[in-house]
Amino acid sequence: MAFHPYRDTYHLFPSVPLPPLQLLRQRFPRERLENVVEAVVEALAGQHLAEQIKPGARIAITVGSRGIANRGPGFDCVRAVASTLKGYGAEPFIVPAMGSHGGATPEGQRAIVESLGVTEEYCGIPIISSLEVDLLGTLPDGLPVYIDQVANAADGIVVLNRIKPHTDFTAPIESGLSKMLAIGLGKHQGALTLHSWGLDGLRVQISEVAKFSVAHAPILCGLAVIENAYDEVAEVVCLPPEGIGTEPERSPLGSGSFFDAAFAVE
Repeated sequence: MAFHPYRDTYHLFPSVPLPPLQLLRQRFPRERLENVVEAVVEALAGQHLAEQIKPGARIAITVGSRGIANRGPGFDCVRAVASTLKGYGAEPFIVPAMGSHGGATPEGQRAIVESLGVTEEYCGIPIISSLEVDLLGTLPDGLPVYIDQVANAADGIVVLNRIKPHTDFTAPIESGLSKMLAIGLGKHQGALTLHSWGLDGLRVQISEVAKFSVAHAPILCGLAVIENAYDEVAEVVCLPPEGIGTEPERSPLGSGSFFDAAFAVE
């Protein structure tokens, strides 16, 4: 049996019998949106945000460090949210929401956001980067809940993030809107606190912190972006605040959706 270009340096292969091998190809569902911006506008309209936002209201939009597909020359999702909110009469701004990434400095987090194409020039709104946090309160088990001070002082917050499986743990809710609230907007202090609780902090506490944040901070909605296996945006769903950290976030599109098909475990 040939293993080119690998070399059997220790002559192990002849002494290790291998079972019959067959080359397989895995084909993933490839549903994708042709117009991500249009989908974002429709999703926000479905939550009737225009009726909730007063003229001149300052609205924070979260932007993480991982990026989202279909950016084009910039982060189209963020630009679409910004444009839609301005159309509602609001004054939106971007808040880097990435825990302790970027060296846990305002300058480092702003640089990450801009490296993703999310610039003030492209999105047409300011970026306000700060590591200062407010203590919203404490969970019954003693875990403190933090949130970005600038976002918390705004009239509303749009929590924008991808929903996807996490690479390090398994739970009903892994990487998504709850994580953006608990760790992203929790900034360095929030990230340190949750990670100090170990696996329980990730598997259990993230959703509990998110629900607490929804109850004590001006969350307008959660905009969930779901990508296919080819890093293309497949669906965009806008959840009401009470849907973050609960069943709607776990399966935001309902039974039989692309989300269920893409992440089903057999």
